[in-house]
Amino acid sequence: REGGEEKYKASIAACYSYIGDIYRWQERYEQALQYYNEAVHIGQGPVATNGMAQIYSNIGQVKYLQGRYTESHIYLDKARESLERNGYRWGLERTEVYLALVSLADGHRDAARIHYEKAKIISEKIGNPLTEQLLRETETQLGI
Repeated sequence: REGGEEKYKASIAACYSYIGDIYRWQERYEQALQYYNEAVHIGQGPVATNGMAQIYSNIGQVKYLQGRYTESHIYLDKARESLERNGYRWGLERTEVYLALVSLADGHRDAARIHYEKAKIISEKIGNPLTEQLLRETETQLGI
């Protein structure tokens, strides 16, 4: 049936993103990026959902882990804008803490502090242990 596959694109993009997550957790960053980029490719267009913000955040996180801070900031900022625009908090707390870490890596302590504070406020409501760990790392780097 013509156009029938369109309704599955968001789900297929999510599957590629989950595979990217597995590679990220295994610290196989190039493979993770391949799957995240495929998720972005599939998820574009009329079926684009708020899940795209999560994928952009994931790409930004991997690029941070690779030391590619400028690229990381671009993806994280794109994710942040989308999450805020659509009123989503889940994922925004981790995006903000990674923006803080990227800002620290780039020597922008004031920006890092602002992103850290936003992440901390949201994280207190969500309670994601992975974000809590990143917040502690950021606190150490900020000297808090």
